[in-house]
Amino acid sequence: SPDAQSIVTTTEDGSITIGLQGDVTGGDLGNGDGDINVLDIVQVINYILEVVPVPEDPFSLWVLDMNDDGDINVLDLQLLINSFLGIEPVVTRPMVATPSVATLQSEPTTDQAHPFVLIDLDLSEDIAGFQAVLQFDPKSIQPGVPTLDESVSGLQLNYAVKDGRLSLLVYSLDGGQIDSGIDGLVRVPVTVVGGEGEIRLSEMILSNAAGQAIPSRISETTLKLADVPSEFALGPNAPNPFNPQTSISYEVPVQTRVLLVVYNLLGQEVTRLVDQIQPAGRYSVVWDARNGQGVQV
Repeated sequence: SPDAQSIVTTTEDGSITIGLQGDVTGGDLGNGDGDINVLDIVQVINYILEVVPVPEDPFSLWVLDMNDDGDINVLDLQLLINSFLGIEPVVTRPMVATPSVATLQSEPTTDQAHPFVLIDLDLSEDIAGFQAVLQFDPKSIQPGVPTLDESVSGLQLNYAVKDGRLSLLVYSLDGGQIDSGIDGLVRVPVTVVGGEGEIRLSEMILSNAAGQAIPSRISETTLKLADVPSEFALGPNAPNPFNPQTSISYEVPVQTRVLLVVYNLLGQEVTRLVDQIQPAGRYSVVWDARNGQGVQV
């Protein structure tokens, strides 16, 4: 007799469909090939990342929804991988689970030309799967290729970008897990267009090895980013000529001491407009045509 947890039959317009939960691809009628393999895993990943639309018919949703909770996400993927590997991990939960916490942070690249967006995790327990969505305005933020933190090994990262959403999926095909002592998990290089923009961590799901959801919350959801100059630059003052004041703009690619001095035609110092340590960024300072002693020149 068929296993009630593995095989389902549905009758529609006089037809009967029989399938295996998790068996997504193959078969003459699109109802699977009777085998759980890596092709099924790849297809489920595509569904989760919205690379292809999730089928709406009840039978296809049943095949995908491994835990029967009505959603297709990293929890179903973890259960499918466990089925593929032929393992049944047992996880003992504490009576009161401390939520894992995710924080969105910004880090400079090595040349500090553009920032990294870092998803930093404070985990309450080891995780086997991670799913998240970063939202942004494509007119101001252009994400690059996400990478796993260098301290993470043995896991896979898939992603998709569509309509201002960067969907991220981290998992292991060999039963590997992310140790609870990890800090950063995923880094995303970004290019800021037009001076500044925002990126927001809007969704997150953590899975343990048994495909169970780990309690979690997002601490810092929104990150404001500014375009960082790639080199030092000094712009012309405007307006020029001026009366009674003018603005001088300049760009700093790295944190450093900035010295902005006005000289006369004889090479003599008139006044110091800036003399301080400043972080990377774009700046503008106003000069009112007075010297260092406050006298109009």
